[in-house]
Amino acid sequence: MNKPKLTAKEAIMQIGNLLKMEFTKVEKFNEAKLADGTVVMWDGEIGEGTAIMVVSEDGNQMPAPDAVHELEDGTLVTTVGGLVTSIEAKKEVEAKVEMAEDDTMAKHEERMKAMEDKMAEIETKMNEMFAAYESKFASISESNTAKFAAINAIVEEIAAEPIVVAAKPSNSTFSKKERTMSTIERIAEFKKLSNK
Repeated sequence: MNKPKLTAKEAIMQIGNLLKMEFTKVEKFNEAKLADGTVVMWDGEIGEGTAIMVVSEDGNQMPAPDAVHELEDGTLVTTVGGLVTSIEAKKEVEAKVEMAEDDTMAKHEERMKAMEDKMAEIETKMNEMFAAYESKFASISESNTAKFAAINAIVEEIAAEPIVVAAKPSNSTFSKKERTMSTIERIAEFKKLSNK
């Protein structure tokens, strides 16, 4: 039985579907500190229209107040009604930004390589599991086939035997004997019937 070869990504997506998970929709909340040490959070990439939440010391979240907030890196974020209306990035030397981008790209490449290795490992394990299950099912199928063949042979043997009908017993301890009537008794019986 030939099964189509799955790619690692397809295998993971099928496993995710079986487990009712969607790996493509993982939400990531980013957080940063303001210059005064207050923690703020937002969903996805920060940009105009992004909702920003202020996290209090006890962990409660509330929309950011209307103001210009300075992040620790110097970025100025203006919010109105808890939504970002403008962002002014800190002015830095472009060389630092390029180096950071190169470092980020190298980290991404390392992560991609690690993920590809992990996917290959998972694919190998899944193939081993499928092979083990196929082997197990094949042995069960062979065992069941042998059992059904044995049952079939027994049934055919029983069917081939002649049908024996039990004979009725001839000597019974209770037998019905006819009563013989004497001639006189017959005449008396005849008279009874004719007098009526």
